[in-house]
Amino acid sequence: MEAKEIKKSLNFLNIIFIVLVSLDILICFINDDLLLMLSSVYFLIGLLISRFLIKLEKIELGTLTIAFTLYFIGFYHVIVLGNQATCYFILIAVPIIGPLMLEKQSTRFLLFFSSMLLFPLCNYYSGIPLFENYFFYYGLIPSFISVLYFTKLLKEATEEKSLLIDQLKEKNDEILLYSNMMSHDLKAPLRSITGFSSLLLKKDLNLSEGDKKLFSYIIDGAEAMRNLIDAFCYILKQMLMI
Repeated sequence: MEAKEIKKSLNFLNIIFIVLVSLDILICFINDDLLLMLSSVYFLIGLLISRFLIKLEKIELGTLTIAFTLYFIGFYHVIVLGNQATCYFILIAVPIIGPLMLEKQSTRFLLFFSSMLLFPLCNYYSGIPLFENYFFYYGLIPSFISVLYFTKLLKEATEEKSLLIDQLKEKNDEILLYSNMMSHDLKAPLRSITGFSSLLLKKDLNLSEGDKKLFSYIIDGAEAMRNLIDAFCYILKQMLMI
């Protein structure tokens, strides 16, 4: 994905999450669930910091801020709320979804290895033996490799699309240049026909009314042809500018 598209997607997701988390804080406050509300407050702070970084064009750092905020929330749920399911979900989802929003391969691997290191810690706080949750290793690792592979394909397709767009713009410029030259060259003889016909009409050549009418047909026909050329060139330019 191009940086501009990634920034647009992140801004959109950021706004959605801010709205949803704000609603969650309100619901927790109404239900007097202050511990759960505090986790949403932490998440909202992380989202706002991430939004600020993305506006500063620091997309990688903004994305990592959201990711590590989620890691923090996951462990908050385990240690304070006793809810290990949320932590496991975050540790599995972040390194799969995160790479889609990251440009650098190093930051993608950073998320993956962060989850690998934090997963045994989550097991420890959940009362599970450190390395007995095999779903992480047999589920997340193939998924992460697949994400990297498809991210690479997406990048190649995006680069190919950009190349094709550049080539198309170049061809469009050539067509526009040819259109301007064609318009000028085609209208030159028409200007001659119109100009000389008008001069002949102004001279006293003892022309009959019928002859004068024929000359007016010539002038009108040349003028109509000139208008057709202008209209064709205008339509062509509008089509190429789409």
